[in-house]
Amino acid sequence: MIKVEGVSKKVTSNEILSNINFTLDSNGVVAVVGPSGSGKTTLLRILAGLEECETGRVTLNDIVVNDPAILISPQNRKVGFVFQDLALWPHMKAAEHINFVREGADDCLTNAEAFRLARFPAEKSNSYPHQLSGGEKQRLAIARAIVRKPAVLLMDEPLSNLDELIKWQILDEMTKLNAELGVPIIYVTHSTQEVRRLQSKVLVLQGGRVSYFGEQRDIPSSDNEFLELLRTSI
Repeated sequence: MIKVEGVSKKVTSNEILSNINFTLDSNGVVAVVGPSGSGKTTLLRILAGLEECETGRVTLNDIVVNDPAILISPQNRKVGFVFQDLALWPHMKAAEHINFVREGADDCLTNAEAFRLARFPAEKSNSYPHQLSGGEKQRLAIARAIVRKPAVLLMDEPLSNLDELIKWQILDEMTKLNAELGVPIIYVTHSTQEVRRLQSKVLVLQGGRVSYFGEQRDIPSSDNEFLELLRTSI
């Protein structure tokens, strides 16, 4: 479970996030949407331990990992992160990506388990990233992110460069991964089609504030232009 309470973030005098609150159970998936500059990526970076918050608290499985007095480093909190550019290492084979992340950690998945859960083809385990298709690269990034059995999986627009068919396959696989691994998934996207396909909860950020958090079907009719567009698109 991940719990975010009153999280705020400023850069100089510019308020990036203001009083963010939400809770996601271990079997939960939430799509984070909002206009450009609304704080989506900053929120993920705070949850990952890559940035501090000025106020508020982040709790992972009852362990406080962020508050104004505490910042547990990314490597010491159980967080998996799939970046927009995937950040694969070109000099490492697929299996070496998994081995490197597992090094020094206890209670990890095996290569075979990580590849199976991420639907990465095991026969490509000795391939370098440039030898993989777009979908295979994506699945390798997911396998790397889950090998240490994270308490939460963060994904920052990871499918934006994939063909539609592969994108829908991976989105369907994310729902299965959530059920099989029992890890909450926080998924940032600009695509209402991806939100609809995930059939997840929705967290809407506008101007660094939460304007809606809940089920897709419960988004109310509103004079808020972005919320109304979202409601009628999913």
